[in-house]
Amino acid sequence: MGEFFMHISSICGGLAAFFMLGACQQAAKSPSVAAAEAGPVQDGMGTIIGRGILRMPNGTLLTCAGQRVGAYVETSEVVRATEGMRFSYAPPAGLWLGVLAKAERRESKCDSNGYFSFANIPAGNWIVASTVAWKVRDTGYGQFVMISDDVKLKPGQKADVLLSSSYCCSDGYAGPTPVTVDLATGRISSYPY
Repeated sequence: MGEFFMHISSICGGLAAFFMLGACQQAAKSPSVAAAEAGPVQDGMGTIIGRGILRMPNGTLLTCAGQRVGAYVETSEVVRATEGMRFSYAPPAGLWLGVLAKAERRESKCDSNGYFSFANIPAGNWIVASTVAWKVRDTGYGQFVMISDDVKLKPGQKADVLLSSSYCCSDGYAGPTPVTVDLATGRISSYPY
C-alpha cells in the first residue's frame, strides 16, 4: 500500500512540475509582448513580436536586453544601412547609424530577456533591427553587432520575428564583424581597437 501512495505521489509531483514549468514559460514573456499578443489590432495595422539573440563562439547566447529596437519602413537606404552594419567591408558604422537615425521608424526596447514588440503599426514592408552589446573584458571598450530581419506585415497580422546571428571565427570566415565603441568617449569604429 505504501508503494502505491509513493507512486501516486511521484505522478502528482511530476504533473505539478509540468504545470509550474508552463507557468514559468508564460511568465518569462515580456509584459509588452503579452500585451501586444492580447490587444486588438486596428484596421490596416499589424503587430510585430520578436526576440533578439547572438550566439558567441563559446556557445553562449547574448540577447538585445536593454537595447533599442527599430522597425524601419523598408527603403533602399535602410536596406543598405542594415546590410552595411552586418558586413565587414562596410564604411564606418557611424555613417550607417546616421542613415538609420533619419529613417522613418517605430521604436521599442528589448526587455531583460531580449523580447520586444510593436503593436498597431501600418501593414507594409519593414526592417526590424537591434544590436547585441557587450563589454570587452578588462578594457575600456564595448562591442556590438547589429541583428536585423525583414518583415512583410499584412493587415491584422501578428508577425513573429527572430533577430539572430552567430559571432564566429573560423579559418576561412569571420563574421559578423563587431563594431568597437570606446566607452569613455562613445567613439565608434568599424574595426576593433
